[in-house]
Amino acid sequence: DGVAAAGGAEAKMRSVESTVNDLLVEFSDMLLPVDEVRQALAGDEEGVGGSSSPRSPRAGEAEGTAVSPFATVFLQECSSCNTLVSALLRSLQELSAGLRGELTIGDALERMLDNLFLGRVPTQWSSVAYPSNNGLAAWLADLQRRHEQLSSWCDMPAALPSVTWLAGLFHPQSFLTAVLQTHAQAASVALDSIAINTDVTDFATAEAVTGPP
Repeated sequence: DGVAAAGGAEAKMRSVESTVNDLLVEFSDMLLPVDEVRQALAGDEEGVGGSSSPRSPRAGEAEGTAVSPFATVFLQECSSCNTLVSALLRSLQELSAGLRGELTIGDALERMLDNLFLGRVPTQWSSVAYPSNNGLAAWLADLQRRHEQLSSWCDMPAALPSVTWLAGLFHPQSFLTAVLQTHAQAASVALDSIAINTDVTDFATAEAVTGPP
């Protein structure tokens, strides 16, 4: 029985070590360039070439300063994603060091090891993430999709996206508030005098949408 238990523990360690190594490779380059995006947005506000004169809006952008609420939400989303990815990478690196015998595996890392082995999301990640009941595999796939949406925004941070996956945001209510702020500014009306109205469309794919409403 002791031999079988030792063999089972060793198999568990090998399985988790393989998972940890795979995740470290998969998520190692997933930190979003928040500082660069913030600088790009500041440059857009100053105008082309850094001048103080306002520029003409690009395709998909709101008029004047109406893009600012969306830019604020965008930066908040990127920062939240980076917080999660940083926590994920840090805990994986610690567990990897523990599995190599370079670091003592304490209670927190032991629970993380068990969670990874059982296909559950470690507390170190869920505590800084969005609400989710997914198991580990589905949770990681969901995080990848969320990151892809934010990464695509990084390419044109001042442009309003044609389609936004609302449920894929860390703070969806902030995005909805930005929608109201944008339209309140454009119409010069009080924020509390407008509301969001939802229309059902027949778009089959995000690619079918050519621009923001």
